[in-house]
This record gives sequence, C-alpha cells and structure tokens, in this order.
Amino acid sequence: MKKVGIVTFHRAHNYGAMLQAFALQTFLKTIYDTKIVDYHSKSVDREYYGTTKLFFRRLMTKLHLFTKSFSGKNETFEKFEHFKNNQFDLSDSYDLKSIKNANSSFDYFISGSDQVWNPYINRFDYTYFLDFADDSKKYSYAASFGRSSFSNKLMKTIQAKISHYNNFSTRESSGTLILNSLGINKNVSVNCDSVFLLSKDEWIKEFNLSNTTKYGKYILVYYMVKQKYANKFALELSKKTGYKILYVNYYNTIHYPKQMINLYGVGPRDLLELILNAQYVVTTSFHGMAFSLIFKKNFYYELAKKKANVNPRLADLSKRLNLSHLEINNLTSVDEKVDYDAINQTLSSYINESKKLLKELFDNK
Repeated sequence: MKKVGIVTFHRAHNYGAMLQAFALQTFLKTIYDTKIVDYHSKSVDREYYGTTKLFFRRLMTKLHLFTKSFSGKNETFEKFEHFKNNQFDLSDSYDLKSIKNANSSFDYFISGSDQVWNPYINRFDYTYFLDFADDSKKYSYAASFGRSSFSNKLMKTIQAKISHYNNFSTRESSGTLILNSLGINKNVSVNCDSVFLLSKDEWIKEFNLSNTTKYGKYILVYYMVKQKYANKFALELSKKTGYKILYVNYYNTIHYPKQMINLYGVGPRDLLELILNAQYVVTTSFHGMAFSLIFKKNFYYELAKKKANVNPRLADLSKRLNLSHLEINNLTSVDEKVDYDAINQTLSSYINESKKLLKELFDNK
C-alpha cells in the first residue's frame, strides 16, 4: 500500500485547520497508508506554543487566578491539544532542519487542503510547498493561496517553489487563475475543502455528536473576523425568532453585543456539535459555512471588506452553490433560507469528483 504523508497546518489551534486535516486523513486512510507529517513550523509554534504564552498559562493555573475569560482560553487550548494528540495519526516529528528526512519515509506527499500556499499564512516557510521532497512525490489537494493576487516578486518565488508538482488541486477558482498566470495550465483542478469528504453521518459517528443540547433553540454566531453587518443581522434574527444567540470566537478578541452569550472553552468537537444543533448560523468563517452546508443548517455569511485572505474561499463556494442571497449586507432579509434541494446535486457532484481525484491520484505511478 502506498505511503502518503499530508503536509498541512495540523498544529494550528484553528477550528478549520484541525478539522480539515482530520477529514483528509480519515478519507485517505481508506485508500492509502496515510499519516500527517508532524512538522513543527516555527511560525505556527510561536503563535500557539510560544514560551511566554505557555509560561503565563502555567503560572496562572498554579495560582488559580482565573477570570472566566482566561480559564476559558486555557480550556480551549487543552481541547485543541487533546484533538491533535488523539485524532491525528502522526509521523515522527520534524523541524525545518530535519524535515528532509521525511522524504525517505513516504512514497508521496500531499499538501492541503488549507492555505498552505499562502506565504503570509505560512510565514514564508516553503516546507508547505514540499520543497524538501523529491519532485516525483509532490502532489496537492485543494491547496489554497487564500487570496486573489500577490506581488510580482512573490509570484516569482511561488512559481519556483510550485512548478515541480505533479498535479495542482486548488480549493478556489482564484487559485487556478494564479496558477495560469504562472504558466501552469496542465493537471489543474478545483476541488472541495477536505471537510466535505466526510458526510454528515460520518462526522456525527466519528465524534459521537449529540442531537440534543442544553442550550435549547439558538442562533450560533461564529466569527473569524468582525464585519460590518453580521452582529446587527444576528440581533434582528434573534428578535424575530426569539432564539438566544451563542457566540464563538477562538481568540475572544472580537467585540460582541451584550445580548450574545459568549461561549468559553470551545474545542473542535464542541464547535461541530454547536453547528449541528443550531437553528441558524451566522458566520464570517469559510468552515462555518462549510459545516453549515454539511449539517444542512439555515445560515448567513458576511464577506470581509478589508481582509484580503478571507474573501476568495467564501465567495468561491458561494458562487459555486448559488448562495449569494445569503450574504449579509444592509439589504439581506432574515427570511432568506437555504434551498438544499437546489444545491444538493451540485454539491454532491463536486464532492464525488474530488473523491475520484484522490482515489486516482497515483494510478499512473
């Protein structure tokens, strides 16, 4: 059986990053001998495991100087660590100096399905472009640039790093345009984010998600970045329906109105269960939209007006599934609903094509 290593942001304490890594590994393990390459990126480790952050976390824990916010953040950290350590089948650990040793342990490598091709996200660490691997082993799946354009200088660097891939599977059509502008036109496809590779029933089974909740009926507000209209829209929806609003943001840095209930200590599994049981979802997150679709929820989204790394992924999926009427702006009606009968065929076809690509990826090798 072919040995395949996934290179992605599996150590990032980000809901979408960990859940997409889990989904890709879970699906690939039905076909190949698959592990996530346990690469320790300096930039990722600095952001989530920095010595100063760990020192103060441990100090506050010992002194029991918990505010609700701090204790919630600590609980969230531990839940992400538990997810990483228990849900991933990891390879040996590598850093920038030793990652070249991984080359001999795998027949092929797949980078994706996150923003692994966005130098601003990976902090110019080209390990995520598989620069350590033999050219014959380099593949991608739904890899994202996370934005629509880069400077000419950076485009030249990307071209040099990416040109030796054997296939070019992107997550957004904007990624195809970037590849085309680099002169790459062959073996290019647009494929679904890996969270779609698992069905609703499979997600429920994998994490034993409950269909009941202590919160009653609620609207889930899940933000990655604050937007202009989303809070006002959620409050209007709450007023009309009478449902409470539960608010989730990993960093707890985005201001939320006092009418919302801020949830602390929410891990990746918790977020899945919150989306599964919500009456409505209001989000600025790509994966908030993705899991709303998987769980067939009524949802609304708002596109970033200033954050260049957010728009393409939400906009591309929205366009593919004709969801623009659900985009929050000053004209959106709270009466708009998701017509799943209309989108199921398109989404199913998209998913099946993506699964087919992964099953046949190495057939000629």
